[in-house]
Amino acid sequence: MASQPGLFNFQGFTSLGDLGDSMRLYTYAPSTTTQKIAYTDEAGTISHTYTSDGIGGLYIALNARGELPAPLWLTSGGYDLRLTNAFGVTIWTRRAIGQLDILLPLADTSDAAKGDALIGVKSTLTGGVARTQHSKNADNISVKDFGAVGDGTTDDTAAIQAAVNAVAGMSTDGRLHFPAGRYKITSQITAKYGVSMYGDGAKATVIECHDCDGIVVESSTWDQHMAFYQDFGLTAMSGTNRTGFRVATNPYAGEQDGFHLYRIQFFDWDTSIYFGSCWQSTIMNCWIERTNTGIRLDGHAVLNNIDSCQIIRTGGGRGSASNIGVIFGSNDIEANVLQNCFIFGFQLCVELGEPWFCQVKGNTMLAAVTPGAALGCLTFSTVKEKLVIENNIFEGAPGAASVFTAVNGLPQNTSSGASTTIAHNRFFDDTSAGASSIGLQINTSVTTNQNNVHVFDNNFVGFLTNDIRLDNPQNITLRENDCRSTAPTNSIAVVGGVVAPVRVIDNQCFKAISLEAAYYADGSIVKSGNMESGVWTAPDLIGATWTPTDASGAGLTFTVTQAKYTRINARMYVVTGDITWPVTADGSVARVGGMPATPNATYTGAVSSLTSSSGAVAAVTSSATATFSLFDTAGANRTNANMSGKRISFTVVFSS
Repeated sequence: MASQPGLFNFQGFTSLGDLGDSMRLYTYAPSTTTQKIAYTDEAGTISHTYTSDGIGGLYIALNARGELPAPLWLTSGGYDLRLTNAFGVTIWTRRAIGQLDILLPLADTSDAAKGDALIGVKSTLTGGVARTQHSKNADNISVKDFGAVGDGTTDDTAAIQAAVNAVAGMSTDGRLHFPAGRYKITSQITAKYGVSMYGDGAKATVIECHDCDGIVVESSTWDQHMAFYQDFGLTAMSGTNRTGFRVATNPYAGEQDGFHLYRIQFFDWDTSIYFGSCWQSTIMNCWIERTNTGIRLDGHAVLNNIDSCQIIRTGGGRGSASNIGVIFGSNDIEANVLQNCFIFGFQLCVELGEPWFCQVKGNTMLAAVTPGAALGCLTFSTVKEKLVIENNIFEGAPGAASVFTAVNGLPQNTSSGASTTIAHNRFFDDTSAGASSIGLQINTSVTTNQNNVHVFDNNFVGFLTNDIRLDNPQNITLRENDCRSTAPTNSIAVVGGVVAPVRVIDNQCFKAISLEAAYYADGSIVKSGNMESGVWTAPDLIGATWTPTDASGAGLTFTVTQAKYTRINARMYVVTGDITWPVTADGSVARVGGMPATPNATYTGAVSSLTSSSGAVAAVTSSATATFSLFDTAGANRTNANMSGKRISFTVVFSS
């Protein structure tokens, strides 16, 4: 092919400014005087007309206006051009390069010294240095550099995998760019550790997966590194039981560090994200929709942070995974955080199998409208060390015949020394249309072992059965909760066997508080300062009164100066009294009854002090009834006649 440098669309003039009539243009091969033909057409097929100068040279004659008779097209390899007057005197010489002499090296992709290596660039900013375009292009490695098309039709699987492998083979790993487009794949992309992937936005760059998983990490030896995945979409186009992003390893087979997913959009997956034994990883600002399970942490997952994600079921994904938004598995899920997420439309929003110092905070969870199903926002089971659930919104919209429990502390394997804090949350039954609904339930009617749970400063609205229900509780504290549901008979219900202490303190309840009477009586349950059905009850631990009675059988009535008891804690009562016997000649053994605690297998009473005006110096409590008898210094019984008109002051301590 020939080319025409724009320089040679010219008009010749003499030094006096006259038109270059009869000027001559010689065209030579570079650095010679050997003619090299120039052409009148771009294809290089029609030669210019050359005229002999009579001394062995050939030239192109300019017309009377000093113009070439036709366009001047030059072939590759370059020319030396010489312009003379009509007498052969040289006016000027020039070296001319054909266009292809420039374009062909620039278009050369086989020689690293050509192509973009021939183009120089320099930043205009202060301190910018010159470098080649080749160097600058190496800053950004694209899947299109390896043949990916991104048109949604071409199968880009091999090209993308080749790109991943190539970047992984670099000495420092690197980033792989997915320019805007729809990338069809038909088998999983196997990620290489240290290769980060990024697109141009979750809607602009989409990896469309046809009957295959999306991005899969299968190594079990990655440690103390990081890889970032951000700003693209992953969509399951066909197939079932597929996973969008999967890090797979057996529990404890190897921990894999530093996977960071940002601003990725997942659609139509059975499970969108599966992290197996991942440590120090992040899932943030991701949009997950039309999925059966949004995120699952399994194996020995440690120090992972799920933050500010939208996880929405919307009819579910392709497959049979559990209808659960987020799952923390049951194998030492340690020090993980779920925060600031919106989890919507699942039968169960969050399942915590074996949380080990985990935190769930600042989330909004809305269980699905599923008629006849058992719905919930969050369940937790065997807690290790500490579980914190705070500042969340737990909401349900149950359909007809549904059973909705917003948060359920399920039975764990054994009673443990771990603790759970549930604080500053809002519990809400949005429809009050189900068969039953409970805000917070700990254990079940036939299970136990969920212990050391501290529930305070929560708000409950709209529940049908109870706001809070404790079954077979062990060391549970309910404090300063606002129970506003109007439908239940009891806002708070404590039922089943109780392992002390269970504290129900300073709660505000629209309805009553129901406690197991025997455990309340023996002090295993402490109830104090609550508002029930709009009525505030004073704490029963301070200044409560009791009525001393005649337990001798004579039917006497004492004059009571004071009779109080203080319930120090779930294991101790202190009972005091100051009474005077009526005038009587009755010979029955003097006995005082009516005390607020009964000595039994749990409590033993002992008179710790007694002051008497009758000569009585000792008292002994009955082993079966809330009574005590009076004796003199010789150990003889004092009768009612002995005590006639006399006054005693006493203190009895019941302890367990």
